[in-house]
Parts: sequence; structure tokens; C-alpha cells
Amino acid sequence: MMILFQPPPQFGLLNASPFCMKLEAFLRYHKVPFEIKHARPDRGPYRKIPFVKFKDEIIGDSSAIINRITAEFQIPDPLTDTQKASSHAFKIMAEEHLYWAMVYSRWIEPDIWPQVKEAFFAPVPKLMRNFVANKIQKNVMKALEAQGIGRLPKAEIYARARLDLIAFSNWFAENPYIAGEDFSVYDFSIWAVLSGIISASLQTPLSKIAKEYPNLEQYLDRVNSRLDF
Repeated sequence: MMILFQPPPQFGLLNASPFCMKLEAFLRYHKVPFEIKHARPDRGPYRKIPFVKFKDEIIGDSSAIINRITAEFQIPDPLTDTQKASSHAFKIMAEEHLYWAMVYSRWIEPDIWPQVKEAFFAPVPKLMRNFVANKIQKNVMKALEAQGIGRLPKAEIYARARLDLIAFSNWFAENPYIAGEDFSVYDFSIWAVLSGIISASLQTPLSKIAKEYPNLEQYLDRVNSRLDF
């Protein structure tokens, strides 16, 4: 049986990480047998989560794992090349751009950070908690700066994130899913990122912006009804 390594759930979601969320949901939807073991990112092959043990092989990166499982279990792919092209572009926008605005809104916003610190670092002994939490927060800030979004003023970060949300909203005004009429593997990525922003109990400034576009929540409802777990 496959072993899925990831942190425990947070914020009323399958997982605080959209990458863990999309992989767990994908496995559940396709009824791939697996068990979950909790692990830190630094235990994975790329020093990030999730990662899996499958047939005595450790595999990292959620997209690489999904590709491997799709091939191994011969999961059909009904999309045309054109559908794949546009869906891939939306996936990159969600996971490589909008995701980082979500990270900023959780880890850097001064009004939100105390809630994140309590959620993630409560198990750390009290004498070490602030030291460990602040060190990890600094590492997150370095990652944001390396990605580029952390170098921008806060207003610009949210302005750019809003453009992503508008793009998704405009798309879902005419299409039920990210590939059009067809529910596909790409929806797991979009659903996970948007859920992390909109559905999490942790409501950030980015959450408030996203809720200005009601059809994003309607999209999440459609996907949730398909997942049904």
C-alpha cells in the first residue's frame, strides 16, 4: 500500500498545504489505496511535502506523484491537447503565483501570523516555540523574496493576486471546470489552492478579496460535490 507523508490537517481543510490537499483528494477520488503518515517537509526527497513511498520507492513532488499514479493505474485522460494547454496555464497560475500570495497572507500578515504560529507550532516546547516559529517565518520570507513576490509592496501583492482571481472568476462564469465541461486532474490543483484561500477557517486579507467573486465558491461547491468526502 502507498504511504502518503504529509503534516496533519489544519484550518478545517484536508491539509493546510494545497499540494497535499490535491494529492490526497486525487488518491481518494480514484480509490487508490494509501495510508497517511505525518512528516515534516525536510524528510522528503526535495525537502518539501507531500511525498510518498510506493513500491519501495520514495517519490516527491505532488505533480510527479500524480503522473506516476496516473500511469501505474492507467487512469484515463479524456482531454484534448487544447484543453490540456489552457488547463496547464491555469494550474501554473494557481500553484506558482496565486499560491505565493496565499503564503504571504498567512505567514507575513501581522494579524494572521499569530494564528498560524499557534496552529503549526503549538506542539513545540514553550521555551523553544517562539525561536522555532520565528526562524521558520524568516525562511518563508526568504522563499517569498526568492520567488519574487516577497520583494513587492503589500498592496501590489494583493493587486496581482486579484488579477489571478478575476481570471478564474471570468473563466468559471462560462465553464463549470478548468478544462471546460470536463472535470479533470487539473481541477484538483485549482480546487486545492482556492480552497486554501476561501474555505480555510483562517480568513486572511486574500480570503476577503476572493469572496468578492461568488462564482469561485460555486466552483468549489461543484468540485466538493464530486469528491464527496
